[in-house]
Amino acid sequence: MHIESIIQYTAKSSVRTIVSVFDDNDELVDPTSILITITDPNGLVKVTAEEIITSGKIAEGIYDHYYNTAADSIKGWWHGIAEVIDGSGPTARTSMGNYSFEIT
Repeated sequence: MHIESIIQYTAKSSVRTIVSVFDDNDELVDPTSILITITDPNGLVKVTAEEIITSGKIAEGIYDHYYNTAADSIKGWWHGIAEVIDGSGPTARTSMGNYSFEIT
């Protein structure tokens, strides 16, 4: 999984997360699920495991998510997690991508 992020945003902004999912042969593939979680600098979870598999699909294996900050959003470094799940039950494969961005 590859996550590309612009590091710094000025509040009020739209923070975009792009998740690209590749198989073992480096081919783009659609996973079973992609969950996005975003936490502010004070540790408060602002987005809790939001599923983007349907709403964020751009093309096969490429998904995006937008989080809109407000003018009064907490300044500092925010933390994001993209959890990609392929399959279900005991054979499911999970990959985690961590990222951060600064609200100034």
